[in-house]
Amino acid sequence: MALRISFANKYYTLWEYNVSYRTNEKGILFKTESYRFLHNASKDKDRAFAKYPDAVYDENLRGRHHSWSYEKRIIDYNKYHCGKYMGIMFTASTDYDYMMWFYNNCAIDEQKPIIEQILLEEGYEFDYVGDTKIFITPKEVEKRKHLDELGSKGKTKLAQGIPFVVTFARSLNEVGEYFINDLQITLSFENYKTMYYDGYYYSLPIDAKGHTKRIKNKQIMIEKYELINENNALVKSWKFI
Repeated sequence: MALRISFANKYYTLWEYNVSYRTNEKGILFKTESYRFLHNASKDKDRAFAKYPDAVYDENLRGRHHSWSYEKRIIDYNKYHCGKYMGIMFTASTDYDYMMWFYNNCAIDEQKPIIEQILLEEGYEFDYVGDTKIFITPKEVEKRKHLDELGSKGKTKLAQGIPFVVTFARSLNEVGEYFINDLQITLSFENYKTMYYDGYYYSLPIDAKGHTKRIKNKQIMIEKYELINENNALVKSWKFI
């Protein structure tokens, strides 16, 4: 028990303050703080403290006259505080995909360094969504490395001018361009015709005979091209395969 003094409207008031803790069946810790109004101490602050020298001033009680209490959960930085593993230590968990989900969606700032150490040791890696740091799974890490390797090899072939095949998922845009995701490069066709349909502009490439061709969902051999820079290639000749 501890004594608190605060100011109501006219009097300095005396309060009894108590704090207690409990742990539920899942190991979650709760803290209860209670304030019991005792009586008005004095209209003068110095006299009030002279009567109760062990009391401390509590601005949070200003204007109050009635006893009250509240319970709040105390989050253990080393444990899950929600979800199916609530109350379980992070170090005792081997469901790392769930731990990743918890980190990305529920963890408070104090828990994140603890989880980061565990997940990094298990092959998970950081990624960013805007300015938010998240974790990705080892499978996603390997997938991205594989795509990076393919892209690197593809860029090497492009630098050498080696013909390559593209499966077009859509038509060219209105200025004759098509972006290849894997290679992170934009193909710009030297000869194309801009089309219009139902409020939408798109383009069709022109073949060696001067005919416009539909290429959506078709495979094309890019025969001759010129690298403008590492992210752009000018297509000079092509053919269906």
